[in-house]
Amino acid sequence: MWLAVVFFIILLINLGESIVPADSDKEDEKKIYVPLEPQAKKDAPPAVKIGAAVFDKKIKSSGKIPLKVEIPGVWRSKNKLNEILYDLFEIPGGFYTTEVGAPMVSTISLEIDIPPGAKFKGVKERVSLIKKFENVIPAPVQESLPVMAPITRDEGFIKEKKEFTIDSEIYKQTSPYPGRYSEVIADSFLGSRHIIILKLFPIQFLTAEKTVKIYSLEIDILFIIKK
Repeated sequence: MWLAVVFFIILLINLGESIVPADSDKEDEKKIYVPLEPQAKKDAPPAVKIGAAVFDKKIKSSGKIPLKVEIPGVWRSKNKLNEILYDLFEIPGGFYTTEVGAPMVSTISLEIDIPPGAKFKGVKERVSLIKKFENVIPAPVQESLPVMAPITRDEGFIKEKKEFTIDSEIYKQTSPYPGRYSEVIADSFLGSRHIIILKLFPIQFLTAEKTVKIYSLEIDILFIIKK
């Protein structure tokens, strides 16, 4: 039963984040691969290193699982919405955030095993700037693609277009968006396995400055052994 629950959670995460901007102009969607490392292969997925559990020498009931994520490169494209060209940065193999009207941020989802008998305590983050892009207007999340809705059995279909929305407060803010580097989506059990589903945000937009920053992440998954 837990197997079905965990798989269902992952499916919802992946389906929910596969949203793309509505009514975008196809001629402005040419994607360009931007390498962030000298030897990066085109369309290479994030380099993820998950270390073995390390126990604290002083407090032996607590420990951590070190995690390191590097982004070899990203896809960059422009989407024309309401006569404005917006920028979209895509991590190969990643998914997108879904807050309607906010910048569309490419994310990574990972599944981490916690030692048997351990309780998840939290995360500790360290980040390093890889690349900064300027003159960027991030593409906003829209509700959905245009859908085909039936009129009658004989008349066929008509396009229903969703109204374009943008969160002006987020686009004016001076602090980074989404403003966090990780988020725990689930803390579940799969048989005898204790699993943490972690969403990562290596891409941060500074919307007021029209800047995007891409980071490498080092995250410690903290845990304690239950007595």
